[in-house]
Amino acid sequence: MSSPLAPAGRKRRLTSDPGSCWASLPDDLLGVVASRLLAGDLLDYVRFRAVCTTWRSGTADPRGRGVADPRFHPRRWMMLPEGHYLYPGHPNLGGFVRFLNLDTGALVRARIPFLGVGNFWPIDSVDGLLLLLRDTVDQEGALRLLHPFTRDIIEFPPIGALASRLLSSCPATLRNRRLTRSVCSSVSLDAAGAITLMLAIQHMGLVAFATSMDRQWTLSTREWASLYPPLSFQGKLYMVDTPYPRTSWGQEKIHEVLQLDPPIMQEDGVLALPQPKLIATIPQRNLVHPHGPPHLALYHLSSGSLSPAIDPCSLYGGAEEWYSEGMHRIGPCQMKKNKFNNQATVHILR
Repeated sequence: MSSPLAPAGRKRRLTSDPGSCWASLPDDLLGVVASRLLAGDLLDYVRFRAVCTTWRSGTADPRGRGVADPRFHPRRWMMLPEGHYLYPGHPNLGGFVRFLNLDTGALVRARIPFLGVGNFWPIDSVDGLLLLLRDTVDQEGALRLLHPFTRDIIEFPPIGALASRLLSSCPATLRNRRLTRSVCSSVSLDAAGAITLMLAIQHMGLVAFATSMDRQWTLSTREWASLYPPLSFQGKLYMVDTPYPRTSWGQEKIHEVLQLDPPIMQEDGVLALPQPKLIATIPQRNLVHPHGPPHLALYHLSSGSLSPAIDPCSLYGGAEEWYSEGMHRIGPCQMKKNKFNNQATVHILR
């Protein structure tokens, strides 16, 4: 069976030149190599395709499908600020942004022309993609999902109408910024190839969703706990809720970890969010630490044990972080700053 990364129909060419044997790899073997490279890093796959015209023509081009095809999402990259108040999108940078690979330490300089200059600012990252908000005088609040390396873009409905609905008492010029100041986004694709974006608005305890074909956002009918930041993983949202204790006074509270799946089509043909799934419970003592400096910790859902997630420094320290496979990669020096006050912005591309 031929690999989906290698076009069918190309036969192996026999040659006596040892150097050209690599260029005439069978389709199946070419697809296996390409798949393994994509499992690691997208840029390794790009370098592989650049070796020769045969390998390039025998594998799928990421350009034009960088957002729609999850195989080409650039995971484990981090956008870096330049220092000296040169935030990503600063006019002095000429549209260039640096990215750091969290596995290899490699630095890549990519050009995103409309970042900053086109009034587009990153408000979140999801699966290696940047979610950009356009902050303009008309307050329309256009949203784009951008692949930073292929520059592929998917447009979503503007956020301005939703911001006006939820923040009617807020000055019009600040609504879009305030609504998106703390969002967690997730991206999913259905069998038909439609792209759905979910936005967990943490400070309001609400979830909004829309597809790239919609003209407006749909808001969740229930409110969610906003005490702890939500987490996005593989197209789903994960939240911590603390239901009102049903036990007697003085007993320990139990936190619930909820999984929110992408919206599904109802019988009436309307997309709606499903009921959240309870996937784990956490005693309060393992999640809240009222004494000592604030810090990050890793809670193992299967064993119920707690361990440090980073080096022992506070959230406001300057020590370097370490990362581990399967963790939410965020450290004390990677806090999102206010994009609209000319401060440094760092986004984790998970």
